[in-house]
Amino acid sequence: MFESLNERPVPKQDKVESTPPSEKLPKSYWKRHLGMMVLSAILAYAPEKAEAGPSTETERVDVLEGEQDVLKQRREAFEKMKALVDGENLDEKLAELKEMFGPAIEDFLQTHRIQRDMDSLKNVKDVNDPETFLKKAGPQFLTPGSLVANAYNDRWEKQEFEDRKINFVNIDSVPEFSEEKLQEFLKNVYPEKYLESSVSTIEFVSKNDIRAGGQVLGTVESKSLYREPTADPRIPIKISLPEEGITANEFVTILVHEIGHAMSWNNSPIRNSADRISMLYDVSSRVNLPDRYMSSYVENITLDSIDIYFESSNIPKDLKTRQQSLHIIKSNEYWAEIHKAYFDNKVEFQKNHPVDYELVKKWVQ
Repeated sequence: MFESLNERPVPKQDKVESTPPSEKLPKSYWKRHLGMMVLSAILAYAPEKAEAGPSTETERVDVLEGEQDVLKQRREAFEKMKALVDGENLDEKLAELKEMFGPAIEDFLQTHRIQRDMDSLKNVKDVNDPETFLKKAGPQFLTPGSLVANAYNDRWEKQEFEDRKINFVNIDSVPEFSEEKLQEFLKNVYPEKYLESSVSTIEFVSKNDIRAGGQVLGTVESKSLYREPTADPRIPIKISLPEEGITANEFVTILVHEIGHAMSWNNSPIRNSADRISMLYDVSSRVNLPDRYMSSYVENITLDSIDIYFESSNIPKDLKTRQQSLHIIKSNEYWAEIHKAYFDNKVEFQKNHPVDYELVKKWVQ
């Protein structure tokens, strides 16, 4: 059923967004993708500080017996996080990313508390002073060292994957398709448990999704300051019905692009903060290089077409901010496209685009 998937060209459009368009769709429509990170106005940034009062955060170490155990664990967490930041040159990478993206990166940094965590690490001045990590008054009081320990445990340490299944909704409504066929396709294409780590739901919505004069074909609910937290940290994917109808191949073509967004530096819950920084750095460094993978979809995202990615009140006006916003939009879409190309045909992708092949392979593993 899917023999033609790798051969289908992406037609040129005047305005483009996330999902590679179907040949049946008129050029007058743009496909708005909601899976990229929210490009929002800069929020006020208040650095997290150690306070004299009781902690308002959940202290994992409170359950340990004896303050020496608490002190030891906090020191070890600090040392691991410092080694991670220094060993992967994350300060330098983050500085370059902020220069590349300007205001467009703020939502990402605040959603994952990356800047705050790295600032907390720098605020640890005297590692030889026990009170840097543990107040004499008790472990319930925040200190510079306890902030780092909490950050490391929650966001910088590799997290164990909770084994959950993907929920399939309304797939049988796709013509000549079924939930069973979709499950078989995903099983044959992706590594075992790969999608389950980051995708919560794949749903076909049996109605058109028309917004701002265009069709939305595929959406993922990206992690953002503006997304309500849920019990399941994974990402739901929705594929909507185009006005011209949909086939099984078209459904899968849209879906595999959206899966790339679910596995990104911003969305996948199995990535720690170090991975998020390095992955974004790796991908954004490829977007404008002459040997990059050429997707007509990504190449047609221009300064003139990026307004559709913003709420009207947040559209960037000055040239520099527009250029920075363009770069982060293209980085998001570039990852989704090379991730798709990798799983469409690994042999051909490695042969024709070895650098991007190794990039995807690195982050898939």
